[in-house]
Amino acid sequence: MATAGDGRPRSEARQRTVVMRFRVSDEEHARICAAASAGSHANTAAYLRACALRGAHGRAPASRLVGGLGLIAGRLAAITRMAKQGGMAAIVAEANEAEAALADSLRDVLTEDGA
Repeated sequence: MATAGDGRPRSEARQRTVVMRFRVSDEEHARICAAASAGSHANTAAYLRACALRGAHGRAPASRLVGGLGLIAGRLAAITRMAKQGGMAAIVAEANEAEAALADSLRDVLTEDGA
């Protein structure tokens, strides 16, 4: 463990020297605390830091993106099966649904990030 004066970096908390304070309503406080507890964050400050920095760097919520890609992969597998069976009308319909699913997933991710 690092000790004072040894020149090695301190803990993350000690390296963060700026304290930020802001006001929220009772309802906002409850929602923020619930979201922080539901996630994998150590505390509310870690949750808020992750939310703010994720937005600043434009990262998409991975779970939403992976879920959308999973749906699209399923649709493409169905299209492949239909192509092997020779059903062109069914292939077109399934491709249209896959395209719509992709558009919906992207819209959800962009809306969640505030884009």
